Amino acid sequence: MTENIEALCARFVPLGIDQERILTKFNRFTEEFSIPADEAIRTLAIDFSKELGIVSDSGERNTDATNFIKIGELNTNTLEADIIGTLQTIEIPSSEKLSYSGVISDETGSIRFVVSSSLNNKNKDIPYQLIPGKTYEFLGVSVSEYNGMVSIFCSGYSLIRESKTAIPSPEFNPRPIYELMPGVSDLRARVIRSSPVNHEKIQCAGTLADETGICRFIAWKSPDNASLTLEQDKTYDIRFATISTREGQRQADISGSIIKPSDKAILKPADDKVKISGFITRMKSNTGRGTEPVYRCPECRKIVKIQREGYACEKHGIINPVKEFRTKCRLDNGSEAWSAILNQSAILQALGWTRDQIFEFRDSHPLGDGIIDYEIYDRLFGRKVTLIGSLFSDDRIIADGLELAHPESQVTVSGQEQIS
Repeated sequence: MTENIEALCARFVPLGIDQERILTKFNRFTEEFSIPADEAIRTLAIDFSKELGIVSDSGERNTDATNFIKIGELNTNTLEADIIGTLQTIEIPSSEKLSYSGVISDETGSIRFVVSSSLNNKNKDIPYQLIPGKTYEFLGVSVSEYNGMVSIFCSGYSLIRESKTAIPSPEFNPRPIYELMPGVSDLRARVIRSSPVNHEKIQCAGTLADETGICRFIAWKSPDNASLTLEQDKTYDIRFATISTREGQRQADISGSIIKPSDKAILKPADDKVKISGFITRMKSNTGRGTEPVYRCPECRKIVKIQREGYACEKHGIINPVKEFRTKCRLDNGSEAWSAILNQSAILQALGWTRDQIFEFRDSHPLGDGIIDYEIYDRLFGRKVTLIGSLFSDDRIIADGLELAHPESQVTVSGQEQIS
């Protein structure tokens, strides 16, 4: 049996529907009438629900026919579920098709939910406002999985109603970052990097760490978190963070999380630097050069734009920039490859120069910036190196440090005269 058929049987056999009957009707729909399997599953689920009195002939749900499932037992084989739990967080999505999103929990666990705006149209008696801390029954919700995270969806045929039953919430139980899996988790972590925010929909972003590992964090702007900021090098207790993986890296969405400064500081967080070894196989950028100058804001270190008035930083306005060099290249170890950006500190380590020396050399040569490109090309192309920096995805690294496997060797491949 397929997973869908197993889920259908798991839902209706305990309620008295014979398994052989389910399989016979499914095979008839798919083989005799050529109905797609997913559509056949949906049709049978509706038919059996009507037969058992779970929904009426018009499709409206019978609120007396409930079969509650513990949140910790939900999985993608659960076609439709009734759950009861304490509302922990609530958010108003930006999409007009959605009314609410948030986290609901019982004593066995927590799960994210999304409520369709069509639910208000079909069920006039649902609570006008969902309030964290209150207990609610979510009836007829569908269970789905995206990027490894299981969540529930309240469609127009679902029902939400407040309950007087007290449901205990799980205690704060922070998981080590190294063990975080997609879903809803608590964590205790230290902010080791606050990233510049250059998107109008992002409230704050950066990197969290504990003793076991690191993960990115992001909070999307909403009226409820307009003042949310996380301070550098401070430890926080974060409840009900939504954990996912993005470009191979763990990410915690803390938009609706409950965040408090922790009384247990993390003194030795994991380092977010990685070391990757391989050969430099390509050194070209969109400008035709592998190495090119960039201009950074002296305050936030962000690359600035050239405007009519001068060099403009998005955060600090017109500024007197700091000129640096950076190199774009490709690193390959024979089985994996990475796109790499070498910041100026890595370039200086490759050349064995200081910042003053690289600009004195540039200023004294008729090629100007171009001679730095040739020097880096001769020093690095085809060479085995170890890059030290931050891995921003499975195949992208920004390096602040560089180690040559054989620093004593030098090969001229650019055709330029060597200058010591």
